[in-house]
Amino acid sequence: MHKIFVCHHPPLTHRKEYLDNFFSSRNIEVEWVEKFSPEEITEDYDQIVGVKDLVINPNVPGVQQNQYTLYENAGRKVTIPELSLYLKHQYCFEKQIENGYDLIVILEDDIMLPNNFEEYLDVCRSEFINHDPKLDCLMLGSCFGFRSPYVRENRLIHYGSNQLTRCTHAMMFSLDAAKTIVKNLYPVNWPIDFKLNEIIIKENMKVAWTEPALQQSSHLNLDKSFIQP
Repeated sequence: MHKIFVCHHPPLTHRKEYLDNFFSSRNIEVEWVEKFSPEEITEDYDQIVGVKDLVINPNVPGVQQNQYTLYENAGRKVTIPELSLYLKHQYCFEKQIENGYDLIVILEDDIMLPNNFEEYLDVCRSEFINHDPKLDCLMLGSCFGFRSPYVRENRLIHYGSNQLTRCTHAMMFSLDAAKTIVKNLYPVNWPIDFKLNEIIIKENMKVAWTEPALQQSSHLNLDKSFIQP
């Protein structure tokens, strides 16, 4: 059983309109995650992030590709918008665990989807489930020119050591991965992308990347369809 979540900031109505039309025209069921608006969480910031009594070192670089080890007390104070997105992702993982979904896909509302998204996702899902070794996470999205150095012909997903997140606008997770992530989410000492990277390193999680990858709104031709890199 699998589930698609879409993290959405309600004031950005044009984003939901585009995606809602896309999903409706293809009878794709999704759950919109619209809770945890900045207005709702501002007053409870210290209680939510759990860093009131934690001394963190803001001089440590962010948890990016090949640039980080597990520094003690590393992090920074997240912004209210960052915390809003963080809580949306946490909700998705908790719902996966609560409902026992074998796989979930988390999309953010700035994603742009190819015409053959269903076929693309089916191939990714099949390769993910049948991969040896067993995978925890699949980064369906990419940005800033990140490309897997482990690309193999006639495959959509590519696994190798030291792969972390590639932005958070399109990701797939196993149920075991969700359980591992949820137990490591607090305190909130990074935005969700860096926090996931920190957890991946700490727990030695296996992360694959797709090629070609799904892009954010400013990077993708809407008429494009793809399966093979």
